[in-house]
Amino acid sequence: HDVLDEVLGALSNVELAALGSAWDGVWARPKQLAPEGDWLVWLLLTGRGWGKTMTVARNIIAMVQAGEIREIGMAAQNDVKTYDVNVCGLIDAAPPRFVPEWIDSEAKLVFPNGAQAYAFTPEAPANIRSKNLDLAWMSELQSWPETTRKEAYLNFKFATRVGKARTIVDCTPKKGHPIIVKLLKAVEKNPVLYRATRGSMRENLAHLAPAAVAALIEEFEGTSEGREELDGDMLDTAEGALFQGGFTRRAVTRRVRSVISIDPAVTKRGGSDLTGIIRGELDVD
Repeated sequence: HDVLDEVLGALSNVELAALGSAWDGVWARPKQLAPEGDWLVWLLLTGRGWGKTMTVARNIIAMVQAGEIREIGMAAQNDVKTYDVNVCGLIDAAPPRFVPEWIDSEAKLVFPNGAQAYAFTPEAPANIRSKNLDLAWMSELQSWPETTRKEAYLNFKFATRVGKARTIVDCTPKKGHPIIVKLLKAVEKNPVLYRATRGSMRENLAHLAPAAVAALIEEFEGTSEGREELDGDMLDTAEGALFQGGFTRRAVTRRVRSVISIDPAVTKRGGSDLTGIIRGELDVD
C-alpha cells in the first residue's frame, strides 16, 4: 500500500483520471476484453458479480471512441432496468472527456462524437423495429419477460444490420431458457461468428465483499442455484427432477394404444398437490 500510495501521489489529477478510465491492460481481466477478429455475437454467460455490465460498457465505449459503431440499441428486462444498467453503465464507464449526454425525451445517449445509444425495453418489442443498428446490447436476458422476450430478441437481431452488425448478450444461466440454449448451440456450431465468455463470481472477488461471497458459497455451493448464480453453469435439468439428463423421447411409429391418466387435485389449499396428467403410448415393438 505504501508503494501504491507513493506512485499514485506522484500523478496529477488529469493523470489519475486517465488511469481510472483505462481498461485494456490496466483494470480488465483477460476474459473481460472483447473477442478479437470478426464476430457477430458475443455471449457473456457467467455467475452473478462476475462484472458483466462493466465489461460490456467498457468495450462499447472503446468501440464508440474508435469510430467502429455509431448506432446502438440496448435493453435490460424493463425500462427502469435499462436505464439503471445500460444507460448508467455507459455513463459510468466513459472517460471524463467522453461522457455521453442523456436526452430523456428521446430515451437515448448522445456521445461527443455523435454516436447514439437508444434505450428500449423488451416489454414494448415493437419499438425496436424502427432502427438501423450496428450494435445491440441485450442485458440480463435471463430476466426478460417470457411473453415478449422472443419478439424483442428477434427485433433486435433484425434491426442490427449495418456496419459490423454486432450483438452483445450478457446474462446469468437459467435452465431451459430457449434463447440462451439457442445461443450456446450457435457458439458450438460456429465459434468464429459466435463467441462465448463463461465465468464464476469467484473470479471477481477483489471487487466484492469477501464475507458475503463466503456466506453465499457456504449456503449454495453444489445446489442448482449455486451452480447457476455462483459458477455460471448452464443446467439441463432442475435439482431433484424425476428425469435427469439422458432421458429421451422417441416418436411412435405405429401406435397400438394411447392412455391418458389424470390424478385430480381434491383440495385447493396453498400446500395441496397439483393435478397430474400423464400420456402414455404403446408402440408395436
